[in-house]
Amino acid sequence: MFLFFNRRNSDLNYCIDSSAAKTSGGLALAARVQCDGLEMAVETSAPGIQLYCGGGISQENPQWQQPGKDDAVYRRYGALCLETQNYPDAVNHAEAFGHDSILRPGESYEHTAVYTFSDAVSNVDSFKSCEERVV
Repeated sequence: MFLFFNRRNSDLNYCIDSSAAKTSGGLALAARVQCDGLEMAVETSAPGIQLYCGGGISQENPQWQQPGKDDAVYRRYGALCLETQNYPDAVNHAEAFGHDSILRPGESYEHTAVYTFSDAVSNVDSFKSCEERVV
């Protein structure tokens, strides 16, 4: 799957193709991201993955004026978050999704998410920075 995102679609849930090839552990590759010589792959048994890249961060909000680790300044669209999960509206569309996402007393729920970090496989010289690709 190739995800292209920009300022207009920076907080979306993507449905993972259930017929996609699975890993030896039975997980689907949900995303692969390359940045500054690193690659992150996300594999999951969940049906969806939420993509968020900090569109809600505002420098005018005092909450975001606090420095982070090593005095980092948090900027709008300055990060990427990939959250494996169920479909956000499954509770209202049980017929379409095959379940309603409601966990009832006595039931259990689990899904697996594996985040793997490695050296990027492709030529990272073509990508000057993460920020340039995200914006």
